[in-house]
Amino acid sequence: AAPPAPPPRAQTPKLPPAELHRMACDELLETERGYVADLGTLEDMFLGPLTKWAAEDAADVDQSDVASIFGDVGPLRRFHQDVVLPAIEAAFEEAATTNAAPAPGAALERLAAQFRLYAPFLKGFAVARRAAETLREKRP
Repeated sequence: AAPPAPPPRAQTPKLPPAELHRMACDELLETERGYVADLGTLEDMFLGPLTKWAAEDAADVDQSDVASIFGDVGPLRRFHQDVVLPAIEAAFEEAATTNAAPAPGAALERLAAQFRLYAPFLKGFAVARRAAETLREKRP
């Protein structure tokens, strides 16, 4: 006798494209809000105290180590907090008033040139990684 047939798979309901679009837009907005919050935590809770500690003579970390690893997070935080997040939120507000689908992609596209703020971070990644590894070796 043949083995019994496997049970049928549960079918995931297929969502309409408009709903998928809305879900993606909502995710983008929530991700940006989280990123702004995370940059704030990085700057206020870690980078600020670390910079203060590095200024002390007895610190195992100096200002150049901090700068090599973190760069200048402040401009990124302000850019996302004051420009990117408001642009995405404005796309949602505009969609609500016109009863249309939100278009945060268009808002981000208009800001594309300003994302060059990330260039120094990308360029300095190898240096930051080496600095972090050196500090880890000095103080495991």
